[in-house]
Amino acid sequence: GRAQKFAEQLGIPYQGHSGKPRRAGYLKAMERMGCTPGETVMVGDQIFTDTLGANNAGAVPLLERLPRMAEEAELSTCWNSAAGTALAASCGYRKKFSSDCMVYSGSPFPSEDLPIRGYRDADYPAAHALTALAFHRMRLSTGSFPDSVPEAESGEMRRHWADTAGERLVYELDGKLVGYAHMEGAELDCVAVEPERQGAGIGRGLVRHAVNGILSAGHDGVFLYCVAGNRRARRLYDGLGFRTVYRNDYGVKSLKQEESHAAHS
Repeated sequence: GRAQKFAEQLGIPYQGHSGKPRRAGYLKAMERMGCTPGETVMVGDQIFTDTLGANNAGAVPLLERLPRMAEEAELSTCWNSAAGTALAASCGYRKKFSSDCMVYSGSPFPSEDLPIRGYRDADYPAAHALTALAFHRMRLSTGSFPDSVPEAESGEMRRHWADTAGERLVYELDGKLVGYAHMEGAELDCVAVEPERQGAGIGRGLVRHAVNGILSAGHDGVFLYCVAGNRRARRLYDGLGFRTVYRNDYGVKSLKQEESHAAHS
């Protein structure tokens, strides 16, 4: 497989067919290295395979995200243990914010007759504008993002939203788009409501509708991430039966810092 080819080219051992997120492959790799879970760090880019598997095996998970756009100037990672905190600090990362992983494992909600429909490309300007403003205000309210600015529209983003339209929902009242949600697999990735209409039950309706869609697709549960300090959203999710399973701390460092470190290594 791919892991074998990469490992052979680099001259390093590998553990193929690990069956992530099951713990057996992790434990076998640790045994080969002569390491205990407490001495092992997993670096990966997938939450529900790499990170979950590391947690199942008792290792320290680091979720790494590389810049997706050329103009991005930061590397980011996250961790959820004291050992991860120490490791991230030693690698030059500074904590920026925390986020709770919350899971819903209950039954589907009763169906409701709500003005929710699938996303269309023509919805992009309105959907993006309300999402950018809602998330900007949320970030400022938590105190963790004092330099936040609303995200700008982009042609690349619009094309991506169109390509993944089946993952997106909009809430429409009197011909106006007032809510938006995005799902990806078992994750409820985004719920946004026009700021002036928050508190009117729109977000609650979108979440319940999205949860039912995810469950009907065959997933055993639904998970999401709620930024620490986002009290309005936290009250909503708690009230609907989501429970917190762990908290991630997110850290960043500049690409210039990483390049300087590599040059002196």
